[in-house]
Amino acid sequence: MKLDYTLDRQKRLASWKRNRHHTDGSDAVKCPTVVKTYVVQKSKMDDADYDFVMAGTEYFPMAARTLQSFVGLVFRKEPIFDGSNLFPEVVSVDAQTAEELARACMREYMITNDGGLFVDTPDTPAGASELEIEALNLYSYQSLYPAEAIRELRFKAINGKKRLVYVRLVEDDDHGRELELINNEYRATVWTKSDKGWSSYTITPLIGGKPLNDIPFIPLNDGSNGAAMDNLCATNVVHFTKSFMLNNAEAWVSAPVMAIAGAAEDEATDLDCSFGAFWVFQNEKANWGFIEYKGDGVPLIERDLDRLEQHGSMLGSRMLIQEKSVSEAEGTVARRQAGENSILASMARHVGARATQALKLQAKMMRKDESEVRYTLSTDFVPAIMDPAFMTALFNGRDKNYIPNQALFEALQKGDVVDASWTYEQFQTALEMQSGVIGSTIG
Repeated sequence: MKLDYTLDRQKRLASWKRNRHHTDGSDAVKCPTVVKTYVVQKSKMDDADYDFVMAGTEYFPMAARTLQSFVGLVFRKEPIFDGSNLFPEVVSVDAQTAEELARACMREYMITNDGGLFVDTPDTPAGASELEIEALNLYSYQSLYPAEAIRELRFKAINGKKRLVYVRLVEDDDHGRELELINNEYRATVWTKSDKGWSSYTITPLIGGKPLNDIPFIPLNDGSNGAAMDNLCATNVVHFTKSFMLNNAEAWVSAPVMAIAGAAEDEATDLDCSFGAFWVFQNEKANWGFIEYKGDGVPLIERDLDRLEQHGSMLGSRMLIQEKSVSEAEGTVARRQAGENSILASMARHVGARATQALKLQAKMMRKDESEVRYTLSTDFVPAIMDPAFMTALFNGRDKNYIPNQALFEALQKGDVVDASWTYEQFQTALEMQSGVIGSTIG
């Protein structure tokens, strides 16, 4: 089996590696085997000096904090999982719940704009009932493959549609698989390396006695090469280099060099530099002093660091800016829609759509009705505080039959008065129990 990457994927390896390091934070970047990738050791700086300056260099984790914040915003509210009753508690081979797997997908997509979900299952006998499938533990499962594990993807136009026809995956140097669509049938070849070389076997998975007519692999890529974190991680690299330069400059400024002129060699050797020491030179013309560095460039580096931090903040905030301008007159509605129209919201919808595809395929492999399966990530990133007068007006409208209960429920849910995970039936029950009074206990 070939372990190499296709040319287009080979070109993206460097940016994937950089993004992973900087979204993992300080420990990942300052690791001894990694750090010189980002801060080069000057030819006249020995290892001891480099290590000394690096130890005192602060790493500002702007990329890591931004990614953590954005994933937190997307999952601030629990995702809506329609059809969750069709699935076991965990949906992945790594024993992840649907939400845990979706979080991992969101991170992978933002870091690499790549990776993919592979859905696999044991063969299910033709005519097997759901009880028999459950008894035989024939549940399908998902696996998230990171970008680097995908060595090749091929697409082809078939009957006017873009179809995935070939995938080459590598788990490690000794294990991999090829997924192919041949004559509209899915086949998988599993490869294993031993002392004797590579060996393989090919299977055609059957669902109810029939082969699949699609490769059960869902790429996370959105069709473009760039990832959301690319520019921010590149800025983080420059900021780290400048931080090293600043600490190096401060080390020179804070450690002036002693200079002695006119003293005999034996007099200038092993001089006591402790507090209160007294020196005597035989040559009355002997002189001493310190060569001090002015550090005129230090403020310039500090200004550069401030500028880079502002630049990083701007790059992050742009992901939350709405795509279309909204007039000031729209007020509260504009603020509410701002999150829904942001770049981050677009990414959340994209990952939700890919998760839905994988879950539908997983349900199909378990011989269950996948038509109602849907996984939706929240695009409501900013907590909204509903105006009490507006809430009173809503209830007055409902009491006078101007506003149906369903509309009231949706308005209160958007206003963070009712928990996003509630169903309309739970809301109705709460209304009856509270005699129509919605208090802080709801949600």
